[in-house]
Amino acid sequence: MNNTRRVFVGFKGVMLLVLSIFVITGFAKNSYAEENDLGSSKFDINVYGEIYMDFFYNDSGFAPDIIPNGISLLQQSGSSNLGIDVSYGNTFALLEVGLSLGEIIRRLYIGYEFENESKIIFGRDTTIATYTFGQMAFDENGLAGAGTLGNNQYLQIRYEISGFQIALVNNETAPDIDSIMLNIPHVEATYNFSIGDSDETLVFFSLGYFTFDKIVDQTTDDEILFDPLIAGTLGAGGNVEIGFFTLNYSAFAAYNGELLGVFTLPLFNYDDHSLTGKAHNILSFGGAIGLEFDIMKMFSLGAGVGYMGSTSSDPLANSVDNSIATYLNFNIPIGKYFAIYPEVGYIINLGDVYGNTHTDQSAFYGGVHLVATFE
Repeated sequence: MNNTRRVFVGFKGVMLLVLSIFVITGFAKNSYAEENDLGSSKFDINVYGEIYMDFFYNDSGFAPDIIPNGISLLQQSGSSNLGIDVSYGNTFALLEVGLSLGEIIRRLYIGYEFENESKIIFGRDTTIATYTFGQMAFDENGLAGAGTLGNNQYLQIRYEISGFQIALVNNETAPDIDSIMLNIPHVEATYNFSIGDSDETLVFFSLGYFTFDKIVDQTTDDEILFDPLIAGTLGAGGNVEIGFFTLNYSAFAAYNGELLGVFTLPLFNYDDHSLTGKAHNILSFGGAIGLEFDIMKMFSLGAGVGYMGSTSSDPLANSVDNSIATYLNFNIPIGKYFAIYPEVGYIINLGDVYGNTHTDQSAFYGGVHLVATFE
């Protein structure tokens, strides 16, 4: 499953973020609601924030990284955030802070918009070669790990023009391998287009080359050098409005996707908790489909299903993390700034690192998300 869910730092943190949003938003509106000395209409500031709160029940210990066994409170609140977006002339900048352990600064970048409406951005921002939707229990990453690829906030330099984006992204990988990986940025690219007035499609691609430093086996004192690995993704996602409902879809293939941070899979063999020097090459593939129904223009009903399978030429890694996830939720707006998302879902793990099937590894969950949005 995807490892991008943010770990919450505490209830007091949410309360502090709520208070900060009200104070800073009020200050910004009072200070910049009218033209100011910094160049009149050329200067603009926008303050925004999102507060995530939740209460869920999981009937199994199978998926502790998503929803812990039993009752959980504020499990996804680590993605709560407060941001300030500033622009002056053609220059713009953004600072977004959150409540995640080890990730207080979620996004921080500066950019410039050229006369042809193209943009260049440098700093920490959300990765672009992903597409998610639907399922709230995976936080802001939808069906990640079961039909979609999760996003992250990584250091990057990105160029945008007419629906096309290309970025050079600093590699930040899963915790079990980042200490030995040498940092070589990877490339991500996307193209966003529409055929008509009621559809949108995003095609995405990423490619990286990963090398590793020598390490010492703790049991034998032998030096181990891993062979370089190539990692990449190719996929698409989008939505189309048909009458009173919206169809969401995604499909992807990934090669050693853990190195790109889009999900967690065991690339390395372990022997008595020490690395053996053997690395798998893992091919993953998946897709998801979801429907959203508007009901009386008051709230919406969403449902979807996703699947991800993986395989490897290494017998030890064959049938890695084959997963299916389903969900059913409601979006119930409360005024302009608040929404409630009741949701139920079912997650099934079909295989493990040894190629064994696990029909007993399943989890039913149910609960509610509360989201407050300010801007």
